[in-house]
Amino acid sequence: MKALSIFVDESGDFGEYEAHATYYIVAMVFHDQSADIAENLLKLDNSLKQMGYGDGQAIHTEPLIKALSIFSA
Repeated sequence: MKALSIFVDESGDFGEYEAHATYYIVAMVFHDQSADIAENLLKLDNSLKQMGYGDGQAIHTEPLIKALSIFSA
């Protein structure tokens, strides 16, 4: 039996517009469980370790979004 995993995450603010929260983002990842992504995950983990992130450490994109909003202003 095939299985499809769906991961949904959101970030942002539904409130009134504020300059520090200009975007509301919804991300969706669809993964066919019959497709092996172990090698891809290993590459991602190794890249994160090379950048100084530890095992299981959360990565937040807020600094990236703030940097992008500086360039678009």
